[in-house]
Amino acid sequence: MSILKLIFKAVLFMFLLLSVLLAVFWLYQNRAPAYRRLGEEEKASLVARLNSGGLPPEDYVGTAVKRHQIVLIGEPHRGSEHYLFIAHALAKARAAGASFLAMELFHVSTQKDIDILLNGKTFDEALGRRIVLRAFPGFYYEELLEILRSAWQVRRNAGGFDVVALGGGADRDMARLVASAAKGGRKGLMFCGMHHAYVRYDQPGLSQVLGLSRRSNASRTGTLLAKGYDLDAVFIQLHAAFPKKYFLFIPVFLYRKPFVLPFDGVLDQVFAAYGKPVGFDSSLDGFSGLMESNSYYASGYPELKLSDYCDGYIYLNPLSASVDVRILSGMGGRPGELEAIWAGVDAYAFRNAARRQRLRDLSATPAKAEAWVRRSGLTPAGIFEMTDMRGLADLYSGQSAGNLSRTDSR
Repeated sequence: MSILKLIFKAVLFMFLLLSVLLAVFWLYQNRAPAYRRLGEEEKASLVARLNSGGLPPEDYVGTAVKRHQIVLIGEPHRGSEHYLFIAHALAKARAAGASFLAMELFHVSTQKDIDILLNGKTFDEALGRRIVLRAFPGFYYEELLEILRSAWQVRRNAGGFDVVALGGGADRDMARLVASAAKGGRKGLMFCGMHHAYVRYDQPGLSQVLGLSRRSNASRTGTLLAKGYDLDAVFIQLHAAFPKKYFLFIPVFLYRKPFVLPFDGVLDQVFAAYGKPVGFDSSLDGFSGLMESNSYYASGYPELKLSDYCDGYIYLNPLSASVDVRILSGMGGRPGELEAIWAGVDAYAFRNAARRQRLRDLSATPAKAEAWVRRSGLTPAGIFEMTDMRGLADLYSGQSAGNLSRTDSR
């Protein structure tokens, strides 16, 4: 047998083996999620627990601030209601003792401008817009301007309130800035992507996802604040769909529906029956033991309970009612705004000349910049469409999430 024939057979064998493995993976990962359907009695019992132990979300944030020094609120970045909730909750947080809001998305280089903005006798919208346009590339949202406006109003009404920019560094850098702001016992909120906000929960790395080890040694900002700086920090999760086990590491084409309802679908059933926004401690009787078994976050955990994952939970609306953030109206069209975008791009991508140039090209004109923001990131509608509802499809029958058609509305 010639060498060429041997090579051909080896290549064919490897191709067939890979095809079989991919087919098995596809079938396994696209099986129906193991959602737990609640009986009416159990559902009513959990609703009763929320009635007695839950609070309206803004009040819950105030209560968390009273009990703890640092309250980290984690979110998936694109839900408009999440940003607006923070803006609306600042007054309650300040009344409870919070003296600062730490923001992942504002770059540290904008701190001086943020201080000038908050100390102004009137809200300087032009300056606020330029601060937003120097935020993380592509995150040029009206909602971020609303957060700045709310912080300015809280400072005017109650005094002693700051916004701390955290963007541009790693978790250790963000933790250092928050710890510095918390000196002297100052209380504060931190609003960031949920992965940075973990305090006691260890986020899985690739070895946990592949089953090579049970727990991760990764340190997120919340963990560093609690363990490295010995601060009383807690993590509150905003309600969101979770990615399936391998989705963050394996190409999306291998999934029909790469997201699942969190904590085996129990929370969505209870919230649908409860019928209004609520915040509650994850230690609440009946909720603390709820299990997560379908998602990436359960990797490396034989049993992941709600109380292991987070300290508190906030439900604002059904996943189908989540709407996308609004693009900053007329972004880039006012004096200095394109330059602000480019300054933000340079600050975030200063180590990568090719990426910096690509982002500058994407934002070369106001029209190009808006088109770039419109197509960047997974929208709530996209995530909802990709959430596997099999077994609980009746919860969201005939419903769809908000989308970018709303981005220009005020």
